[in-house]
Amino acid sequence: MFFCIHWLQVNEKNARGQTALHLAATAGNADVVKVLLDHGASRGVEDVEDCTALHAAALCPDDGSGALVVRALCRDAPLTTKDNHNEQQSDDDDDDDDGDFVNQKNCDGKTALHLATAAGKLRMVQVLP
Repeated sequence: MFFCIHWLQVNEKNARGQTALHLAATAGNADVVKVLLDHGASRGVEDVEDCTALHAAALCPDDGSGALVVRALCRDAPLTTKDNHNEQQSDDDDDDDDGDFVNQKNCDGKTALHLATAAGKLRMVQVLP
């Protein structure tokens, strides 16, 4: 199969602010997620509800497929050194960046781990860093 992805369009958003990476993650399609990441898709892009592709993966109906997507999204991702439990740090949502995409919060203040845990997605919870 031949894929033609232009790097300028890989992070283009739809009306809901979702990129192709969001949609592939929601569908549980790890192969497409890998191709998009290999062609410059950004993990940290947020939709209109401040959800990233990782949040979308946590909402994937199939736990097994979602876990494969989570693994693909976290592959080669920069590790954070931020201590999210330090009460001295600001709880300001504006300090989230691509380097800490695993801990990015949506508009409800929830991370992908929160969403996966609430939905009982054991495989995803086991994969999330």
